[in-house]
Amino acid sequence: MQPSARKDRVYAIGICKAPPHLSKKEFEAKVNALMDEVRLLPAVQKHLVKLEAMFHNDLLADHLKLLEFPTAERTALVMAQTETLDDFIETVKDPDLLKLYEREHEFCTQTKATAFCVDVVPKLGSPTSRDNAHSIGVYKVPRHLSVEEYTKRFHAVIDSWVGLLSTKEHGAKYEVWLPNLSAGYDEFQNLGFALPEPTFFIHAQSEAVEQMLEDMKNEEGQKIVLAATEEFGYAKEALLFGVDIVTKIDKS
Repeated sequence: MQPSARKDRVYAIGICKAPPHLSKKEFEAKVNALMDEVRLLPAVQKHLVKLEAMFHNDLLADHLKLLEFPTAERTALVMAQTETLDDFIETVKDPDLLKLYEREHEFCTQTKATAFCVDVVPKLGSPTSRDNAHSIGVYKVPRHLSVEEYTKRFHAVIDSWVGLLSTKEHGAKYEVWLPNLSAGYDEFQNLGFALPEPTFFIHAQSEAVEQMLEDMKNEEGQKIVLAATEEFGYAKEALLFGVDIVTKIDKS
């Protein structure tokens, strides 16, 4: 039996990749500026309980090469949370937000932006501080597997990882984000976002970067990752990278 997703909130994620003509600094400044505009919209202020921007950093890059992961493209993610689906839909349909999206449609196209709702499934949790180290894993469903079959195998891999003693000792927190296209799908498509490929995410959080690296260097952990890389083709179809999180709204 698979663990249950959180039911207390509706979660939506947006993903965009830096276009070639923008530097990392320019790309992040652009996304930050857009999120600053978004957070000031009355509908967003009313309905969102949390809004975060996550920016790719290179803190894990050298070690990830040893695990045969490809070099991650410069990527930004946005996570928005509301208390109810009605609140989410009302926000996405807000005329001011629609105007902002229309104004930035070219940028969204250049960055291959896509957005969809996700189910957040806690895997391992412990009290954490705001200054912890974060990483995001992005895993496309292999073409030879159904979403249902991959979900089972994906959970099994993550359960093996979070079951390691070193992972537990370091106060790590792990969440799996599973695509939920039954929530908000029409609203995102009406905005013009690209149709998302079936994609799973892992959000990992440790007390410090050094502890996250130590977990990744664990011999048993490396065996789990390398076996999954071979089984699911992660050397071609997966991204894993550290992220810096910028909180725009937090009513938690």
